[in-house]
Amino acid sequence: MPYDNEGNWLGGSVGDAVEDTTRRRREYAASERWLVDPIFPAGAMHLIGGPSGSGKTTWLLQQLWDWDQGLPMFGKYTSNPVPWVYICCDRSLRETTKTLHRLGYHNWAFEAYALEDLLPQAKDGSGMLTVKESPDINKHILAKFPDIELFVIEGLQAIMPDIQKGRSQNKQELLWALSLRLTLGPENKTIIATTHNPKVIAAGGVAQDARSKFLGSQGFIGTCSTMVGFDKDDKRPNERKVKIMGRNFRDIDQTYSLDEYGRFHLEAEDGEIVEGDEDYEIKILNLARRARTFTADEAHKTCGLDVSLRTIQRILERLVREGTLSAERKGRKLIFMYSRLEQ
Repeated sequence: MPYDNEGNWLGGSVGDAVEDTTRRRREYAASERWLVDPIFPAGAMHLIGGPSGSGKTTWLLQQLWDWDQGLPMFGKYTSNPVPWVYICCDRSLRETTKTLHRLGYHNWAFEAYALEDLLPQAKDGSGMLTVKESPDINKHILAKFPDIELFVIEGLQAIMPDIQKGRSQNKQELLWALSLRLTLGPENKTIIATTHNPKVIAAGGVAQDARSKFLGSQGFIGTCSTMVGFDKDDKRPNERKVKIMGRNFRDIDQTYSLDEYGRFHLEAEDGEIVEGDEDYEIKILNLARRARTFTADEAHKTCGLDVSLRTIQRILERLVREGTLSAERKGRKLIFMYSRLEQ
């Protein structure tokens, strides 16, 4: 190693020249894209974490359905759909299908796989089909979908590295995440993944901050961009608190209620009820998700009779004009529905 007797480095820089890194930053700025503006930037990894049974999968599938249709996310943020794939590592494809049916998304066509569908397979001595772990599982999966821009992964811990004896978990997971970032960044590919709470949190331990509630070392957590944390209060079984934490926007605190099917409905943001047309629009879109088809009178009842029917009709007309809803006349009634429902 080219050091002098006092430990000073004698060699030259082994990194890019300053002008090269400046050029790359400009290129990144010029090509910056958002899957949800400004929540999920492309070319990064985002985490959704929370206790088991809190409804992360249900909530995520509902958000993805809105996003895939180009509808507002989290109540009001702009969606920019791209080619995507859904990979469930800790659930079977059969279980995912059951959840989709419970939500009413029977005919939603998108690529979905269980992890065993994607790993190398072989037959053992008895002829039984077995799964072989890929030497580099994340690159193995990414290579299978060269045209996909968003990878939604349920149960990220299944493809994170095993920590070798005597090795630092923090360092090993950090290096793994950096290698993954090298793969994602240049092509603006994105990962949105779910993970669990650490065991100490699940057992009632105290987390120092909201980002400590995600499974993984602090080195790994530090490499992720936006993080969505779930809180479940046993005293309020039909309510969930969701905190959205990004690097370039203030934390967003939302409250959701759960209906009899376990579906999430946005009730409040930052501790206050969303007011005005925006509040009514959210309720109308929630109604569209539940009922599939509805009338202006039904939307009026959903929004509450303290608002005029004419106000609801005006919002419906705007949503149809923007292409979010479509309308068709059946007899004397005008029937509304999402404009991009699969047949």
